[in-house]
Amino acid sequence: TLLHHLSRMHKEGVKHLHLVAGSDRVKGFHDLIHKYNGVAGKHGHYKFKSIHVHSSGERDPNAKGTAGISGSKMRAHAAAGNEKEFHKGVSSHMSHSHAKEMYHDLRKGITP
Repeated sequence: TLLHHLSRMHKEGVKHLHLVAGSDRVKGFHDLIHKYNGVAGKHGHYKFKSIHVHSSGERDPNAKGTAGISGSKMRAHAAAGNEKEFHKGVSSHMSHSHAKEMYHDLRKGITP
């Protein structure tokens, strides 16, 4: 989950968190991350000095490429085993090895 990843990032030494989310998810992520900042739980523990959730802007679900990508589309590609389409939706700033790891982690989490 997101909280597990935040705990891992905190353990790796991240002190200031910046998360980018769709405009419709900013408040929800902001509230969730702040709620558990400094609180131990099943997710582990994290305590960031600062937390900023930024909007990636309004999304056009019919747009091609990353402009129209959504978490639902990415999960559907992973569930279908369509790694090629999944990689098309990943930021060009992400390394291929990290994108591949994310794809396989997602498949583990959503397939029986």
